Amino acid sequence: MLLSKYFTETEEDIHVKILRYALDNPNFTHADLIQNLKLNYEQQVFIGTEVSTNGPFFTYVGGSGDGRGMRFMLSFEGRSRLLEYDELKEARQNSKQAFVISIFALVISIVSIFAN
Repeated sequence: MLLSKYFTETEEDIHVKILRYALDNPNFTHADLIQNLKLNYEQQVFIGTEVSTNGPFFTYVGGSGDGRGMRFMLSFEGRSRLLEYDELKEARQNSKQAFVISIFALVISIVSIFAN
């Protein structure tokens, strides 16, 4: 179908998966993320720098200072961004549904014009 590429569901970005994991699992460690999300090396490096440098999306909550045992949680900014992402995703889904309905309405209008 011509429009099928606009209506297929794609897998979530790794950044979104990490934010969702942090929301569902407060007080997580780097090892928790790596193990549960099965991150590749490049993703592990990103997490190492983003989380351990106390980036805007995560907050340090304690643990050992060796880097492995440090515990983090999702910050207010991270939670807000995840909420914004979910709202955007829902808005896109609603706009796709509205598009399909408008196409059907146009087809019905055209058919009714030719039927008269």
